[in-house]
Amino acid sequence: MPGEPPIDRPRIRHAAIPEDAWLVVRGVASIEPETSRRQAELFRRRFEGWGRFGLSAFYARSDDEVLDLGEDRLDAFATLFVYHWPT
Repeated sequence: MPGEPPIDRPRIRHAAIPEDAWLVVRGVASIEPETSRRQAELFRRRFEGWGRFGLSAFYARSDDEVLDLGEDRLDAFATLFVYHWPT
């Protein structure tokens, strides 16, 4: 909105990720990891003062939650990568 100060830090999760969580990351299999690298570099430039790279991810605790993410929040992406936490 006009008049609001620029955001100098990303939204980050402050609570611990549950031990039984799966990380769900959107991606494009044919050009991964180049796409992820580029997005992480864009993140770093966007939040230069924070001094870190970053990618967005969600966590799920069951197959059903992974499916829900794929059908709702991440439905624009043809490929999702699921990693068991901790890796």
